[in-house]
Amino acid sequence: MNARVTLHDTPPDAPDYSAPAAPLSNVVTDSKGRRLTIREPDLLQESRLIRALGEHAGNTNYVMVYCMPAAMVARIDDVERIFPSTQLEVDAAIQALGREGLSAVMEYIAALSKQKQDSTADAIKKSAGMADSVRPVG
Repeated sequence: MNARVTLHDTPPDAPDYSAPAAPLSNVVTDSKGRRLTIREPDLLQESRLIRALGEHAGNTNYVMVYCMPAAMVARIDDVERIFPSTQLEVDAAIQALGREGLSAVMEYIAALSKQKQDSTADAIKKSAGMADSVRPVG
């Protein structure tokens, strides 16, 4: 019978009981002092928005910098905003936000993206660290 010996270069990582990073608040304040409540559109809403944009839907910069951020705003201060489903509603959403509002929403999107990347990187490090902590001899 062959026995296997495992060497531990470093002790196995202790379990991580720390709380995960707190989710970002979906309410941001723009440079005009307006409180913008941001919603994550569902797949159907995104699809309808792209169809509403017609020929402009192929312009990725227009969609990602203007249309989608404007559509994501559910409320400006205490005023409810509909999710746009026509080009006129998209234009109205962009106009209502202005540069200040769009900038605040884009900062939120960037922070959310970074948080998701950091969370993924942490998960990869933890799983990789566990695999590296135990190495068979041979």
